[in-house]
Amino acid sequence: MPDSAATMPATNWRCQMAWTLLLLSVLNWGESGSPFALAPAQEQAGTILVTFVAFSLAVQANPTLSVARSPCLLLAFVLVAASTMPGALGMASLNSLLMSVRFGLIVLTIALLSPIVTRDPTAVLRTHLWVHGAIAFCLLAGGVLAPGLAFHPGTRRLIGLLPPMHPSQVGAVAAVTVGLALLALVVDKISKRLGLLVIAVSMTVLIQSRSRTAVLGTLLGLLVSLTALAFRRRRARKLLAVLICLTAAAWLVAAPLFVSWFARGQSHAQLQSISGRRATWIAMLEERPSGVTEWLGIGLSDKRYKGKPIDGGWMAAYWEQGLLGVGIVAALVLVAAWQAIGSRDDLLRAAALFLVVFVTLSANSETGISNISMYFLSLMLAGLLVARSSSVIQGNQHANRRRPQPLPHGQPQWREPGGGPRDRAPARRRSRGGRL
Repeated sequence: MPDSAATMPATNWRCQMAWTLLLLSVLNWGESGSPFALAPAQEQAGTILVTFVAFSLAVQANPTLSVARSPCLLLAFVLVAASTMPGALGMASLNSLLMSVRFGLIVLTIALLSPIVTRDPTAVLRTHLWVHGAIAFCLLAGGVLAPGLAFHPGTRRLIGLLPPMHPSQVGAVAAVTVGLALLALVVDKISKRLGLLVIAVSMTVLIQSRSRTAVLGTLLGLLVSLTALAFRRRRARKLLAVLICLTAAAWLVAAPLFVSWFARGQSHAQLQSISGRRATWIAMLEERPSGVTEWLGIGLSDKRYKGKPIDGGWMAAYWEQGLLGVGIVAALVLVAAWQAIGSRDDLLRAAALFLVVFVTLSANSETGISNISMYFLSLMLAGLLVARSSSVIQGNQHANRRRPQPLPHGQPQWREPGGGPRDRAPARRRSRGGRL
C-alpha cells in the first residue's frame, strides 16, 4: 500500500488538471468571430462535459470530501444559493436554473480542490500562470501565422484563432500572465530567461488586444502588489520605481500615441458613454425591479438587457442576482483582499492582491465577477492562496480507512530481516518554497 507521501504527486496532478479544465470551461468559445468558433449548442455541451470531468478529478484528488475553512468558499456557496432562488421560485427560465446548477458544480469543484490548494498553493498558482501563458502563446502564434483571420476586420483587435476568444478576454488572459510572471520574477520563483520571454509574449498580446480595461487593471494591480512587496523586497522597490519613471517618461514623450491607442478610433461622445454601456446601464436602473426581484434578481442569463450586452460585472450582478448578489460579491472581494494583506508569504500575498485588484477593476466593464467566468476563478484562487492550510472540514472520514495509519510516536516500526535505509518511506518534499 502506498503511503501518503507517495500519493501526493498523483493528488497534485489531478488537482492541477482539474483547475486547468475549469479555466478552459469558462472561456467564451463562440463569441469572437473566429472561423474556429463553436456554435452555441456545441459550446454549451462541451463546457458542461469539461466541467463534469473537472469535478470527477476533484473527487479523485479528494476522496475524503474535505473542504477548507475559507470564508471565500462560504460566500461562494451563498452566492450559488442566491443565484438558484429565482429559478426555484419560478421567477426565471429553465435555462437560468441550468446555468445556476453548472455554477454550483464549479463552486463545488473548487471546494473539493480547496484542501489541496491551501496545502500546496504554489502548485495551483503555477498551473494558473502556465495555462494563461500557454493560451497567450497560442494567441500570438495565430496572429503571426494568419493575421487576416486572427484580427477583427473592423477594429483590428486580436481575437485569436485557437482558442477563439473575444478581444477583451484576450486582454484579460495576457494581463493575468504579465502580472503573475512579473511577480514570480521579482521574488525569484521563476528563471529570468523564461520569465522575460513569457512577459514579452504576453505584453505583445495585451497590446494587440487593445483592451483598455486589461491594461489599466494590470497597471493598478502591479502598483498595489509591488507596493506590498516593497517593504521586504529590494528588487520590488527598484522595479516599482522603474515602472513609475518609465510610465511617466513614455506619457510625456508619446502621449498622442497612447491617446490614439486608448481611443481605438472612437469619438469623444463614444468614450463618454463607455462604448454605449452607459445608456444600457441607465435604462436598467430606470427599470428598477421591485419586491423580491430587487433583492434576488431575475436569475442567471446571457448577460444581456433587451438584446443589448450589459458589459459590466457589477450591473450584471445587480440585474441577475439582485442587491443580495452585489453584496455577496463585494464581501467576497473585501475578504480576499483582507486575507491577502495578512498573509506572510511574499509571492502568495502579492499574487492574491494583484488578482483581487485586477478582477475588481475589470468588473466595471466586463461581466462575470458574480458567476461562471475566468474573473470569478481568479477571485476564488486569490482567496484560497492566502487561506490557512490547517483549517479543514473533514468530509467522508471512511474513504481512506484501508490506508495504513501512522504509528504512535516512539513505537518501533515492523521491518523485514535485512531491511536497510532504502526501506524507509521517501521524505515529503516541501513545495511552498519551490519555483514556478
